[in-house]
Amino acid sequence: MSKPKYFQIFNDNYKIVKYTVITEQIKRDYEAYSKKCEQNRKNIKKRYSSTTVYERNQDKDKNKDKDKDEDKDKDKDKHSKGFGGTAAEECSTEFCDKVIKSYNEVCGNLPRVKKLTDKRRRLISGADRLLKEFGFNSFKEYFKKAAESCFLSGDKGEWQGCSFDWLLEENNLVRVAEGVFDNGRAEQHAGRSYDLSDIDRINTLDWIT
Repeated sequence: MSKPKYFQIFNDNYKIVKYTVITEQIKRDYEAYSKKCEQNRKNIKKRYSSTTVYERNQDKDKNKDKDKDEDKDKDKDKHSKGFGGTAAEECSTEFCDKVIKSYNEVCGNLPRVKKLTDKRRRLISGADRLLKEFGFNSFKEYFKKAAESCFLSGDKGEWQGCSFDWLLEENNLVRVAEGVFDNGRAEQHAGRSYDLSDIDRINTLDWIT
């Protein structure tokens, strides 16, 4: 049975209305998008209207130089830290002076320290953390351990390279704290012959265990 004529008319009208609604929505969306694009073009034109391509490239170069300077500052900051990761500025002059005083009092046989330098400030700062990890209550306690070693104090006359800076270098501090240079430890290396006359870099002595 065929559908009534009025039903066909209603169906056609429905399609027309539906198409009209969708078309109007598309039109509104397109107009909104066009306005947004136009505003963006105006913003770009306003931003660069007073500058040339050369000037914009110059600005890019300046930003690159700025980034390089920031990277250099980061590198300097890394180098300004002691081996313990503490910035040299965090170690006060008063604290460093006390450490130096303890060394001069305890290690009388070793070269005296007369001046606090930036390098020594960094060494003290890094050693402070490391000594605490080894259970030392103070730098004075550590210096006493070094002074009691006949090898480090030079009593054996085999080596005269020990000093304040040497004792606070990370590798050397670890060896001293672990008892590598304690009296009686040398007997464990009996039968070995050492030429220590030119050893100013004792931290490279891999044969010491």
